[in-house]
Amino acid sequence: MSLSPTAASPLKSEGRRSQCAVCGAKSHGFHFHVNSCRACAAFFRRSVESDGRKYRCRTSKFDCDVSKDATVNCRYCRYQRCKEVGMTTDGLRIQGLERESSCPDVMQQQSCSRSPSELSSNESLKDFTDSYEFKVDSQSQMTRLKHIITIPCWQAANASTMENLCNAFRKVILAKRPQPPQIVQSLDFTTYMDDFYDFMERSAYWTMGCPEFAHLPVDDRWNMYCNFWPVMFALERSLRTVESFGKNVHPNVFLMMEDKAVDMATFEFIYPNADALKIKAINDHFKPLNLMMLNNFVVPFKTLNLTVFEVVFLCAQKLFSVQKVKGLAVPTYEFANRMLDVISNELHHYYVKELRSDNYASRLSKLLGLLADIEAAFRFRNAKVITADLYNIYRCDYNNTDIYESGRNF
Repeated sequence: MSLSPTAASPLKSEGRRSQCAVCGAKSHGFHFHVNSCRACAAFFRRSVESDGRKYRCRTSKFDCDVSKDATVNCRYCRYQRCKEVGMTTDGLRIQGLERESSCPDVMQQQSCSRSPSELSSNESLKDFTDSYEFKVDSQSQMTRLKHIITIPCWQAANASTMENLCNAFRKVILAKRPQPPQIVQSLDFTTYMDDFYDFMERSAYWTMGCPEFAHLPVDDRWNMYCNFWPVMFALERSLRTVESFGKNVHPNVFLMMEDKAVDMATFEFIYPNADALKIKAINDHFKPLNLMMLNNFVVPFKTLNLTVFEVVFLCAQKLFSVQKVKGLAVPTYEFANRMLDVISNELHHYYVKELRSDNYASRLSKLLGLLADIEAAFRFRNAKVITADLYNIYRCDYNNTDIYESGRNF
């Protein structure tokens, strides 16, 4: 299989002991008798527990790249790689995270590499015998999203890039505005996911309102969309939160759904067919993420008081920032760089001509800092999902899709 040289080689040196033997990412200790990252350990356990599942190679070549930089998420080749490097359940109990002794220096690296919030939340994790699995038809959702990405551009190219994107944002993203949203203490997770999927479809449709984006190869459009959507989710929900509740009222409130807001410090999700103990465990595990979302993009959004134009600029900035998106056509990388120049020039014009502000360097720096904070929150989200799986707290089919795998690029 195609893998980076360090990850493909046996773990003989000290340097290689800090790398996952499966994908080459940073290791988090020994799992299933192999030095591996949390993501690969969770993937291997899911594969073993789903007895009878038959993976299929996505390329039919049975030699896919399964490194951390892979552009194709082939479960068949990833599972084969896990077994090749020695992952096994021999001598371990499958239900519950295995408790093998880990090399002290590896574990020390693990502790030092985590943020304080992640460290404090993970150290208290308990291992549950039976994991809660939320069942969704994720593949049908991915099919619908991919179909949207293939449609022709629905806007004529008779305006500038930012004008088209702002127009699309108002028509598609801000069109649904039930007033006023309710503040609730709990949310049904099934209802929340339905609302989330509706947002995903609208955000995909928004990208196809950009004529320049719509002319890219379909596969490149899909990969760019997967890399971009979390930023639009964070910014759109923050914008709607401020519009609905103002900047100074309800400091912890966040609009989680089109018509429902919650206090991020106290609310809980209600999961179908889960007992009270499991519901509490899931909510406790993800509570640090809720607070990080509040601090990383809702609070700074209120402080900066972003305009719709600035929100759309940040969405476009993320859409065309493709340096970390692997596997795009060479012309697409070049085109995306040109588009970043185009939207930057239009932002300059907006500040100077419309806002009458010649000195906007400080504000621009803060906007880009907000973008970085949003990405950090979603990296933390990805880590929480992985540890929830590893410790048998929670898992969801959605987290095995291309949309979730895009988090590797953050």
